[in-house]
Order: sequence, then structure tokens, then C-alpha cells
Amino acid sequence: MSGYAHNSGFTILEFLIYMGIVSLILVTVTLMTTESILLGAKSDATVSLQQSARFAIGRIEEEIRNATNVNGAGSSFDVNPSVLSLATANPGTNPTIINVNNGTLQIKRGTGNAVPLISGAVRVVRLIFSSYSKPGTPGTIKIIMELAPIDPRQSPLTLEGSASLRQ
Repeated sequence: MSGYAHNSGFTILEFLIYMGIVSLILVTVTLMTTESILLGAKSDATVSLQQSARFAIGRIEEEIRNATNVNGAGSSFDVNPSVLSLATANPGTNPTIINVNNGTLQIKRGTGNAVPLISGAVRVVRLIFSSYSKPGTPGTIKIIMELAPIDPRQSPLTLEGSASLRQ
């Protein structure tokens, strides 16, 4: 018989190759997981931005529909940021003023305090009210609103809407 034994263990070269392959797999899985988490967070922020915008536009449209008239002297049209002052039949909510203050969309009803219509994670970049009223018809107001998340890596969102006064 020969004088040497057969060793069935790993050589150092095999061990290093094995560790390199395992490390490569772990790095790939970690990067994919991190990217997935970041993509999910961005998606959540986009959904939140869309919900805030839809809520704000819907609320403004509702206020316009419930108003009896537009206070021309207290409103500014076709400028950014616009102000909309609405006359209402209820003395407690007259006037209703919708405007932007330091990037926050707010509504003030009557003598009450101004209340924000959007969360602090979103700022208003643009708010334009345009009057499309024809003589002898209820006032029709077009709304253009651009909201942007506080995080500058995310895209802003522009929404448009319109509503007519009920008369």
C-alpha cells in the first residue's frame, strides 16, 4: 500500500471560491431587498400624494357648489397662488376663503380659524382659480392645483377640477 492518506476536505482555494459565491449571492439578495423597500416607500408616498390632492380638490368643489356667490373683491383669479372667497347663506360660514399660506392649502369659514386641507408632508406649489362664469349663469370656477411631496426626489402632481355654484 502506498504511504499517503486520501483527504476529503476542502482546499483553501475551494473554500475561497465557495465564500466568494456565497458573498455574491448575499450581496445580490440584500440589494434587491433594499431596492424593493425603497420602491414600496416611494409608491406609498405617491398614493398618499394622490389621496391628498383628490381630497383637497373634492373639498374645494364642494365648497363652491354650496356657496351662493363668489366674492369678487376678496378673490384673485388667474394668478398663483389664487384666493377664492365664497359667500354662503349660513352666517357662521360666510365668507368661506380658500387660499395657500406657506405652501399649505387652507380653508377659513366665517370668523373661525383657517384649517389646513392637506397634510404637512405635502406642499402646494401652484393654486389657480379661474372664473368661467357667463352673465346670467351660476358661477363656474376652474381649479388647477399642483402638489409636491416634501421629499424632493418624488414628482409633483397636478390636478384640475371645476364646480358651479348652485342657484
